Amino acid sequence: MAPPPVTMLDTSAQTRVAFEIIDRLGEIVPSVAAFKNCVADVRIEGGWVYAEGRGSLADPASALHRRDRVGITRTGAYFSVDTGKYSIAPWLANDVAHLIV
Repeated sequence: MAPPPVTMLDTSAQTRVAFEIIDRLGEIVPSVAAFKNCVADVRIEGGWVYAEGRGSLADPASALHRRDRVGITRTGAYFSVDTGKYSIAPWLANDVAHLIV
């Protein structure tokens, strides 16, 4: 199984997206708007989300958003990593690296 290629954004598109994010967040948290004047470098990246669950990423009630289901599952040479919250992703990545070697 292979995902379709991810379209890469050029530098101007990355900057536009970053400033749109800051503008929208600034509507909710006004102090965030000040960050727009502090941006020295912009890097927007993304990829595909593979997750066990049902529903849409756009639906907050979707089972894909369960934060309490974290860990690594393995089926043969395939590893699935559920970070729950992104803050533990580096820790889980370290574990996957050790499992691979």
